[in-house]
Amino acid sequence: MKKVLLPILACLVLALACGGAAWADTTDADPTGFCAPPGGVPACTTGTGIGGETIPVGSTSFIMEKNGSGTSSDPWNLLVAIPNFIGAAPAITSPSFTQVGSATSAFFFSGTPGSIYDLFGLVGDGSMNATNLFGANEQAAFGGTPAFFDVFDYTFTGAFGSFVPYTFNVGGGGLDAGTFLAASGGSNPFSTPYTVAGLVNGPNVPEPGSLTLLGAGLLGLALLGRRALTA
Repeated sequence: MKKVLLPILACLVLALACGGAAWADTTDADPTGFCAPPGGVPACTTGTGIGGETIPVGSTSFIMEKNGSGTSSDPWNLLVAIPNFIGAAPAITSPSFTQVGSATSAFFFSGTPGSIYDLFGLVGDGSMNATNLFGANEQAAFGGTPAFFDVFDYTFTGAFGSFVPYTFNVGGGGLDAGTFLAASGGSNPFSTPYTVAGLVNGPNVPEPGSLTLLGAGLLGLALLGRRALTA
C-alpha cells in the first residue's frame, strides 16, 4: 500500500508546484514598479492594488519607480500591454527620458508561452505570463477576459535610479482599462514582477462574451492588415 501511495503523493506535490509556478513572481530584490501619481515607495513597489497583486494607475499619467540600489541600463524598455487593442502605439512621454525610435508591437495570447518580455527578447520577470495577465485582476479591471493583448515595446534613453518617482504622460484619451505596464532595465533585478506591475482601472466595458467576439474580430482585421503591408 505504501509503495502505491508514495508515487501518487510525489505526483501531487509536483503538480501543485507546477500549477503554482505560473502565479508566482521571482520576487526581485529591486523591482521596478508602477503606481498613480505622486508615487513613492512603497506605493509603486508593493502590491496593494486589485486582489493585493497589481497596482492600479491613472489612465493619462503614471509613475514608475525603482526600489533598491543602483541604476538601470541605458537605454531601457517600457512594455505596455493593451487588451483587445488594434491601432498605433499610444504616445507616451516623460520629462526625464527620451524615446528612441518607434515602438514595436507583438500579440500575446492566453496560450503564449513565457512572458511578455520574451516577445522582444528582453530579460525580465517570468511572472508576467499569460496565467497572470489573463487572470482575475485583469477581469476586474477590464470587465472580462480579453482575447489577446497587443504589447508595445518602447525604448527610452536615460538610465533611471532608485527611489526616484518618474512621471509619464499618455496622449489622447489615455490608456485603456486593463492595460499592464512593465519595465526592463537590463538583467534582473531591474525588471517588473507581476506583483508591482501597473494595471489601469477604468469604466465598465461590454459583457465578457462580447469582448471575446470583438477581440477575435479585431485580431483578424489586424492580421489581414499586417499581411497586406508585407505583401
